[in-house]
Amino acid sequence: MAGAALVGVVVASLLNLTHGSWVAVTAMMLLRPDGGPTAPRILMRALGTTVAVAAILGILWLTQNSVDAQMVAIAFVVCIAYSLVSVNYSAQTAMIATSVVLIQS
Repeated sequence: MAGAALVGVVVASLLNLTHGSWVAVTAMMLLRPDGGPTAPRILMRALGTTVAVAAILGILWLTQNSVDAQMVAIAFVVCIAYSLVSVNYSAQTAMIATSVVLIQS
């Protein structure tokens, strides 16, 4: 896990990524010391991230440049994310990724 985080930081640095630390954080979140749940988590995160991209594009299209509307959307997405924590990992991942990107924008 530490090796993957280190490789991620080095690659992000070489590519001059703006938020390179996210690569290391993602590696640490996906990989587990026992290895068992790693593959299913990678698949669930990929699915969640794909849904997040669609949600982000849809929210930005609907809200246009309205900061107030975007704040309401972020609050709504965060509420959905935390209500899905124990129900569906992919959906929870999608909502958290959506809220993080919207907050950053």
